[in-house]
Amino acid sequence: YEELRQLNMGAAFEDEQGNMPYADMHGENVPEDLRILRVEDVLDYLIAQGQGHYKYIIEIKNEGDLGKLGVDLLHGILEERGIMNQVIFGTFHKEVSAYVDETYQDMTRSTSIPEVAEFWFAALTNKKDYVPPCKVLQIPYCFPYKNLGMNLGTTTVINYAHAHDMAVQYWTVNDEKDMEYLVSIGADCIMSDYPDVLYNVVNKG
Repeated sequence: YEELRQLNMGAAFEDEQGNMPYADMHGENVPEDLRILRVEDVLDYLIAQGQGHYKYIIEIKNEGDLGKLGVDLLHGILEERGIMNQVIFGTFHKEVSAYVDETYQDMTRSTSIPEVAEFWFAALTNKKDYVPPCKVLQIPYCFPYKNLGMNLGTTTVINYAHAHDMAVQYWTVNDEKDMEYLVSIGADCIMSDYPDVLYNVVNKG
């Protein structure tokens, strides 16, 4: 961790004008807010600032045994801070999702990729005996499913999910018109690189 703390985590950042303002920062010239943080540090800071107001989506990218170890560590961190019910856990890897189901029933997780496909077919056919695998449908608005002919940004998807007590969360939505559309059809959560724009869309009028 101390070795990672020496790195400039913003070195490859490029703004919308093509500038890379942090690329040449090294060593002691790297400001604190460009150094890597542990999840514990982030949570402790936000808990102190938000007094329990914040909710979190935390994803583990690793697969297999390393992903499962990540779940073990994350569960302990959340349990210690008493925020288990404020966190949605996500992963692309079905074996990690299965591990959560088997080991940590108190963790709320989102759908894996195969579960999204199963849900979509169920929603299209209005399948009567569909059983949700979890409480949250966490899906991209466009890529990659739309390229496969699966449009997940519809009232059919949202209404079917809500009828099965599932929240619908979309990522990563940066276009203002897309934000307005998803808000209008009842999306429960929108993830964006532009939270200020999204905030204004949600709070219009």
